Amino acid sequence: MSIGERVRTGRKALHLSQEEVARRAGVSLNQVNRLERGEIVDPHFSTLAGLATALDMQISELVGEPVHHVRNPQDSIEVSDKVKADVRLQKVRQILDARDAGKLDEVDADKEIQREYQQEDPAA
Repeated sequence: MSIGERVRTGRKALHLSQEEVARRAGVSLNQVNRLERGEIVDPHFSTLAGLATALDMQISELVGEPVHHVRNPQDSIEVSDKVKADVRLQKVRQILDARDAGKLDEVDADKEIQREYQQEDPAA
């Protein structure tokens, strides 16, 4: 089963539209659509991370193999500050979505966001 098929299966199991998955994952609707159709076969790690979170899955479940085989942007010394900021922003969006869904209260969400920005940069 391809990544796109796993995305479609996970999305349908949660009764989510492609639009909702894209919003939750912090990616474009076009990316989700192309991935499900098999036009994108090797998405970036940050895309995988966002989709896995949006679908309440582990990345390894989404790709169908252990995570250590997936290219992590932090493994490269060429990771741009924009990529790092995009990944961090996706994590903050996920925290805020959890808060909005009632899974986190306001105080816990604030603590999680603070923790996210206090973490040392693994690529530094």
